[in-house]
Amino acid sequence: MRKLALRNLLRNKLRTTLTVASLMFALLLLSLLTAFLELLSSTEGASDNRVIVRSAISLATLLPESYWHQIDTLPHVEAVTPLNWFQGIFKDDRPENFFPRFAADPATLFKVYPELRISPEQQQAWAADRRGFVTGRTLAQKYGWKIGDSIFIKGDLYPLDVNLVLRGIYTQPDTPDQEKVLYFQRQYLEEGIGKRGLIGSMQQFSTQIGSVSGSLSAAATGGTLTTVPVIMPNVQTAGNLNVVIIGWNDTAATVSSVTDAEGNTYAIAAPLLTGTGLSQIIY
Repeated sequence: MRKLALRNLLRNKLRTTLTVASLMFALLLLSLLTAFLELLSSTEGASDNRVIVRSAISLATLLPESYWHQIDTLPHVEAVTPLNWFQGIFKDDRPENFFPRFAADPATLFKVYPELRISPEQQQAWAADRRGFVTGRTLAQKYGWKIGDSIFIKGDLYPLDVNLVLRGIYTQPDTPDQEKVLYFQRQYLEEGIGKRGLIGSMQQFSTQIGSVSGSLSAAATGGTLTTVPVIMPNVQTAGNLNVVIIGWNDTAATVSSVTDAEGNTYAIAAPLLTGTGLSQIIY
């Protein structure tokens, strides 16, 4: 029976090849659609007044700390908090033991994420302990962690192993996935690696964001000025913060200014970033 099936498959190689290719294409399409649906569902916990500023290269590519203070002085920005993606290895490298681990600033983290509920006493205890960390209730329950427990995380992105002490457990019933994140002090990381003033990403909390738009275009060939139209749902108005992210594929070119159709000029939120043939400015 097996020989008969193999003979039929090889009798018309073109038909067999097309059949296998069609099955592979169907599986690929199914995987892409599933990933797209997962991406859409991942925005359920997003905030309409919070913006993330990070390197265009990757989350692990560091930015100067001066960007933090520049963004903090922008109009309508109420708070900015820095986050460094630490990654690391907890217990072992099995997927079930992976969860997001960030080095964070205790003074500003909960200002930018007010939906994370934690007692003032635990927040103060975390700020007072350089080795302290806070985590969500879901993650604490998974590993049976209690206040005062110590854990060890082996460094991989950073040449630093951290010994941490649990000082607080926060809750976020509306978005359980946010209860699976661990935050420890940035100062512990900076002192351990002997480098200061570098940030992985910055989260900013604003009074109101009217819209966020982006544009990607090719630089003008042989010219010095190119006008790039960017569709904004709202014009810049008092008390309404619009964010424009502009990227272009020429590291030698730059953007001089951004102005909307009403004549309002936008201020630079993050200076020019270049890398791998692309450039980006956030206004």
